[in-house]
Amino acid sequence: MVVSACGTSGGIGSTDPFARGGGELMPASGPGSATRASIDLVGMITGGPDDTPLAGVRISVDATYPEAHHEATSDSTGAFQLEALAPGLYTVTAAHPGFQPLDRRIEVEGLPPVRLELFLAAEGEERSSSAAIRARPDPLQASGFYYRRDRESGSFLVASEIRLRGAASVSELVLSLSGFRLAPLGGRQTVVGRRGCPPSLFIDGLDRGDIRQIDFLVTLNNIAALEAYPGSSPPAVFAGLNTLCGAVAIWTPRGNE
Repeated sequence: MVVSACGTSGGIGSTDPFARGGGELMPASGPGSATRASIDLVGMITGGPDDTPLAGVRISVDATYPEAHHEATSDSTGAFQLEALAPGLYTVTAAHPGFQPLDRRIEVEGLPPVRLELFLAAEGEERSSSAAIRARPDPLQASGFYYRRDRESGSFLVASEIRLRGAASVSELVLSLSGFRLAPLGGRQTVVGRRGCPPSLFIDGLDRGDIRQIDFLVTLNNIAALEAYPGSSPPAVFAGLNTLCGAVAIWTPRGNE
């Protein structure tokens, strides 16, 4: 469990443990942010020296880019719910008569189950109002997958998007991506990149040689995400003996535990 205090990065997650793309298929290549799965957030607000649940508090959650506004009102138990938040940075505000107002920044990232816990200090109380997010960390976030997906030129797929492609094997999946093709090599048809040679294969960050053994090393059902670079300049994290031919990186659920 990851706990992120107010003013620091926290984690809120998507509904797919290894996906942010929801059911939408990303373009096969090109830099830029992909559509990410929305997030439903359950919260609790308490206040005062005894952390009493506060009813009727209006909670606002706002993002400046892209611009977004969400709000909810706590019920008699102090519970509230915010629906369809996109991952990103938000400002959380809340106010209630007799209590210090809350104004904090949070980062929406991670995996469900997700809770936003708010506390309003009573007027005159020494401690301050605060916010904390509780969620499991997203392993693909830790691997840098989303960072590269937003910035690098390549193909990026998460599990839900891989299923939509309907490939019969991992090599067939790679062939469906921009910049890859079959070519005769060593007496057999081999997946190659733009330079006409087989790209390096990385599984959970480890260099496993070139792509020719891909179908023996991993199955479609065991892929959490895949990123592929058909050119000669993949990100430095995938530098290997064969990366002049490009690189294919696969992340599995087990490797991200």
